[in-house]
Amino acid sequence: TGRCGSSYGFCNFGECCSKYGYCGTTEEYCGNGCQPAFGDCNQFNRTSKKPEPTTNSNKRCGSGVGICNFGECCSRDGYCGKTDEYCGNGCQHAFGDCNEEYIYPSPTKAPTQTPKTKRCGPGYGFCDFEECCSQDGYCGTTSEYCDSCQPIYSGRCDNNNSNKKKRCGLGYGFCGNNECCSKYGYCGTTEEYCGYGCQQYYGDRCDENGDEVESNKRCGFKYGYCSDDECCSKKGYCGKTEEHCGKGCQTFFGGYCNDDEDDGFPNFPIDF
Repeated sequence: TGRCGSSYGFCNFGECCSKYGYCGTTEEYCGNGCQPAFGDCNQFNRTSKKPEPTTNSNKRCGSGVGICNFGECCSRDGYCGKTDEYCGNGCQHAFGDCNEEYIYPSPTKAPTQTPKTKRCGPGYGFCDFEECCSQDGYCGTTSEYCDSCQPIYSGRCDNNNSNKKKRCGLGYGFCGNNECCSKYGYCGTTEEYCGYGCQQYYGDRCDENGDEVESNKRCGFKYGYCSDDECCSKKGYCGKTEEHCGKGCQTFFGGYCNDDEDDGFPNFPIDF
């Protein structure tokens, strides 16, 4: 059987995703703990009468918590139960049962945005073509995902919202034409972005007259070399400050180090 769930994706049509993250069609997969967000969990429920409401368990449920027991609904506040308070408006269908009329906003209209199922970003990977990777690490196609998204992990990025500054740097990507990437990871063209701390590696430029311009490009055994006018710090970053060129500076991977500060050997990583 194939894998399924938040880290693997969806089962084939007609298959259920078990609570342990495997696809199948028996009650072991489609019964208690079946994950409706990643497969069909209703085929066994349709053939049996829904249990009469009993005392609500008030077990916690939802994203980062878990799913409710078989026959229970996950309320909008993240509690398990069987009454309309739990199974009605705001019921979270991905984590338990719901009254059918509340699974989608209306019976004739599909959801307006892609469900937050596929993750993206550092540690997860990339979105599909034409999908955006949101700031909180989910793939989708609406403005929620595409305004100020993470371009390095997206199939596309709009970044058209004038009220939101585009992010840049490690984990975000690069700025556009004639833009600088500030020390705090935002794109712009003023001294605030192009002066001190400007990350040259992720921007189109940095002001030559800025104080101690830093690229913050990685260097060392796993990453490579800095430019001739930069030092490779003890922690593996390129730059020109005392932090980069002083004690622990790695001459082997940089253009230079301050006198008597290099130990003569590259700092090899311990996690290879």
